[in-house]
Amino acid sequence: MGISRRQGRIPYVRELLKLKVRSLAYPHATRRWLRLLNSHPAFADYVRHCPRLLYKIYRPYMTLHLPIEARLDALTVHYQTVFERGMGELVTQAASGPVPLVSFAGRDGGAYDIALRAIGLLEREGELVLQLRAAGTPLYAVAFTFARREGRLAVNVGCIQGPPVTTRAMRSGAPPGSCTACAQSNCWSA
Repeated sequence: MGISRRQGRIPYVRELLKLKVRSLAYPHATRRWLRLLNSHPAFADYVRHCPRLLYKIYRPYMTLHLPIEARLDALTVHYQTVFERGMGELVTQAASGPVPLVSFAGRDGGAYDIALRAIGLLEREGELVLQLRAAGTPLYAVAFTFARREGRLAVNVGCIQGPPVTTRAMRSGAPPGSCTACAQSNCWSA
């Protein structure tokens, strides 16, 4: 849900109280998180588009076993990479809706594109999501986060999601429509 006055007084107070309790339970991580959120003006836009970003360090992220300090480290590296590479504005656009990156015609002649989404979609699996879309309808999505591995830039894939039933998923025994968590063991280095 996230904190937003638009949701009414009772839910707003409840969400504010939950955030306060979590911040008291993790004071050091909360101070680091707030420093990060105040380090770049783009974060104000990100929080406006997805108020749940405020809770990001307090909830499971990428894997259930990632402690709060590791979640914060992962988010710090990701957003430092976004801003260092000049992608802050692109992420702001992607937080408010899909941003088509490339369009092409499929073998069937249909119109396809790959769009970038940010922050809100598949939020526990990654900060950015690439979607393969047919005529604007999502077919597949991959959620990922930028990371550092042995001093090199890497991409941590947190989730790959596709149509509810595919032949490949049925053969592999994966539950239909499930995310395949790749977390830290499966990543691509740049």
